[in-house]
Amino acid sequence: MEANFLTAVFLPLALFIIMLGMGLTLTLEDFKRVVIYPKAVVIGLVAQLIMLPIVGFGIASVFPLNPQLA
Repeated sequence: MEANFLTAVFLPLALFIIMLGMGLTLTLEDFKRVVIYPKAVVIGLVAQLIMLPIVGFGIASVFPLNPQLA
């Protein structure tokens, strides 16, 4: 895949602006809520970091995909 202006400059800049905007809306209360009720954060992290790769590997193993797609 050839890098062009869109993939090399615009998309990282757009992601930076979106993440900065989301980060600036956080308050101290948001972090206190995570410490008091960590169950949702733990479930989300386990689902994203453990379950998602397992499901992806399972799908790639079940279907006869090219290595580039798998």
